[in-house]
Amino acid sequence: MQAPFGLYYVELFKRYWHVRTAIRKCIKLCDADSEPQKTLIELDVLLSSVVSDKAIKELVKKIEYYNHFFIRLCNILKDVPGRGKAVRDQVEIRAKRYLTEMKNRSKNDREFKKITSRLEKYWNGLFFTYDFEYIPSTNNDLESFIKDFKKIWKRITGFYNVNRWISFHGPFAVYLFNFHKNDDDKSPFDLLGIENLDFGAIAGKVSIEIYENERLKQINLREKYKIRLEVNQKGDKEYLDALVRDFESEVNIKGG
Repeated sequence: MQAPFGLYYVELFKRYWHVRTAIRKCIKLCDADSEPQKTLIELDVLLSSVVSDKAIKELVKKIEYYNHFFIRLCNILKDVPGRGKAVRDQVEIRAKRYLTEMKNRSKNDREFKKITSRLEKYWNGLFFTYDFEYIPSTNNDLESFIKDFKKIWKRITGFYNVNRWISFHGPFAVYLFNFHKNDDDKSPFDLLGIENLDFGAIAGKVSIEIYENERLKQINLREKYKIRLEVNQKGDKEYLDALVRDFESEVNIKGG
């Protein structure tokens, strides 16, 4: 388990600092008022506008500070050898200590309240992975499956907004995607350990009531997307103006 981000801007800030130090050494070695020296001075001014900025320096310190606690949480929850109650209890005890510390720190720093609120909200589901082997510690594999799914169906359908297409046709698309085998003749469902049923067996497990409810949900979802797409294409003001014009036209027709 890795942190979901690298400290890119912190590293960039430090790199600016080192480059500026090297440039200032080079400036001393150049002839006075020469073109190379003028260019280096311009670069020094440009880099100094970043590395000497007090607000940026403060942000860099804050990011490094909060990242330290984030990495600690990752190290607590990361994959540990073995399974079972003893392993779960060990991880949960460490997590409780961490949560207690964050609560104490949150009294003086509001940012830590975000950590405590998230941990408390999802606490009951954090430790099942240590009890059961079939529950993964992260959703990385599933996200990779969805990413591959989007790539394939974007090529097939030509839809720019893949999520919208999946919302309309997702269930059938997932079924077809299951035919996509790798070199070991395994589908994505096989690799995820999901029971692989044929279409008839899957359809037989769905009641008429469930099917009808889902069909109505899909119809409502499509109508919402139509409105959202139209607003995005026309803009808020033009869309509202068109609604007003249509309403006025309807009133005039009925009034006439």
